[in-house]
Amino acid sequence: MRDINGDVRTDGPALVWHGPPDAPTLLVLDPGGEAKHGGLPATWRPLADHLRIGWQRLADVDDVERRLPNEGAVHLVTSGPAAEAVLRLAARHPGQVQSVVLVDPPPEVEGLRRELAEQRVIVRTFVSNEDDPAVRVPKPVPLGHPDVVGRLVETLLSLEPQHGEIADDWQRIRASVEDAMRRARSGGA
Repeated sequence: MRDINGDVRTDGPALVWHGPPDAPTLLVLDPGGEAKHGGLPATWRPLADHLRIGWQRLADVDDVERRLPNEGAVHLVTSGPAAEAVLRLAARHPGQVQSVVLVDPPPEVEGLRRELAEQRVIVRTFVSNEDDPAVRVPKPVPLGHPDVVGRLVETLLSLEPQHGEIADDWQRIRASVEDAMRRARSGGA
């Protein structure tokens, strides 16, 4: 398979795991390399109380493909440049991949989204608002952004309502970033 993003950060571990081993598994395939120092982004840490989160600084889908047989059911999260490769991965594992959350995917992936829907894999898309002052970077928005976490929690609760405790985790995350987001969106830094 092809290299998705040749400039992935090389410091730190390629994959970090956090959370209880028997919790629902979420695999974040991050072309931006946000977990380069072995920890989750701050906005994701409360979710690790109730979810098993693997954060992979994505360089090659082959590595992810080799990992999947060792996992049970998984939910995948990725962004922009990795969207097509991750959707193809999900299409090869429809019984195992329960959902895919895409952040700022390119329009070319729409056919793959429909294919997965036919295989009963839930695919949700988060498209960032270019005019949102709280998003201060070009697309794709970083996977650690609070709005991304909110979309993920919404998707997980629709699929696994018995894990309502992640809604409480999300409320803690929202409270911790609320003032900063409000200031950014009102024009004050």
